[in-house]
Amino acid sequence: FSQEKLRKAAAMAADEDLENNLFFNELKTNFKELFDQAAAEQLVICIPSATSFGRRPPTRSAIETHILQPSPFFRGQFESLNGKTLSLDGNKITTQTGFTERREVTVLFEELFYNKEYKPHRVLCISRPFEGGVLASEASASQDIFKEHKSVDEQLKFLRMYASHGEGLNKANKSVAEFNQSYVMVKHFVAETAKKIEKIIILAVETLISDNPALASCRGTKKHRAVLVRAVQSHVLQGVHERLLLSLNKMYEVEEKRLKANIRERKGQPLSALGIDAKIPDSVDLSQPIALVKQICQGNVPLPRLLALKSVMEGITSGVERSVKKGSFTLATDDLLPLLIYVLIQAECSDLYSSSEYLKHFFSAEQCSDEWGFYVATLTAAVEFLLNADSPENSAAHADPPVQAYVAPTPAYAAVSSAPASAAPASNGRVGLGSAAGGGSLAYVGGGWY
Repeated sequence: FSQEKLRKAAAMAADEDLENNLFFNELKTNFKELFDQAAAEQLVICIPSATSFGRRPPTRSAIETHILQPSPFFRGQFESLNGKTLSLDGNKITTQTGFTERREVTVLFEELFYNKEYKPHRVLCISRPFEGGVLASEASASQDIFKEHKSVDEQLKFLRMYASHGEGLNKANKSVAEFNQSYVMVKHFVAETAKKIEKIIILAVETLISDNPALASCRGTKKHRAVLVRAVQSHVLQGVHERLLLSLNKMYEVEEKRLKANIRERKGQPLSALGIDAKIPDSVDLSQPIALVKQICQGNVPLPRLLALKSVMEGITSGVERSVKKGSFTLATDDLLPLLIYVLIQAECSDLYSSSEYLKHFFSAEQCSDEWGFYVATLTAAVEFLLNADSPENSAAHADPPVQAYVAPTPAYAAVSSAPASAAPASNGRVGLGSAAGGGSLAYVGGGWY
């Protein structure tokens, strides 16, 4: 296989989830005797990827075609339960006798299952069925439907086009109206509010998938589901935006005042005062990210705020890269956090604390990418540090309090493998941000954090 084909196969495999695959679930429920037979006899079960098979449940014949027993005579040769023959070579299966056309399919990944006697049998997820299924043009169109949306308008247009049938959005709208009419947010229990809104979103998502055939692949393809969840989240959060943001701003009035006061006290400090690596000069140009900070505090859904936060982080890294000799310095998380703190000080953004809390709690874990989760965690740590740090005069006498004393993982980024779990001054007095694994730091390489 070419590198491009291998890359595409790997991407498809990452999006597949057998537990939500229609073909696999039909096999285990409506054709359980065939599944039990395959398990008992240790046969090979082949499951077409969710997007390749289509929305109609498989027939008994289709199931039998995808359960294979090895030939007793020829290595790499298999026969299906209904007498058709196939060959397996590496990660490629080729149809032979008994099929209307010769077809090659790719094995995306393999899982081992165990029968009642604890003997293993193989389950292969394959790129397409051995016969039938969705045409390549249809599969391509399905992929286009679930392309990444770069604005709220794109998300809402997607919902209007493909999620208009059934009661999914109607149920969400009713729940939003009830929330706006009667729900009371309580300080220190914002996470409970986030859970309530998350339930509204997920109920709407599940109903939309059931009612709209165009969304069927969201059951088995993680990437497709994530696109739908993000779109529904924007729809719901637009509806509760005014009530939600007003409540957050009112609840955190004390924190906002303290944060602004601390920022004003540190306004004239140079970069070096924050313990930033000496290789980064005080003259580094951070005007672009400073100007973008205000956009983190604007927008009635998470997406534009997250995009602004991403731009701020990228602006910091590009500014540093322009100011140091190429190849002489690699920006790591221990440097990024104090740089972000400096940018926040210079920006003097209103509603910064409530905006940080908004992203921390209402940035859905299901839509979380490693990179975005890392950015939200870093912003949270920077804001908490500024909120609780001593004044410059006092900090000259003793070190600022550790940031991890004020930062706790939230559902927004607790499950992100590369997101930092805590932030604290490093042993040299610099503000540092630890990795989730507890050792080492992330570094900015080739346009991303690793």
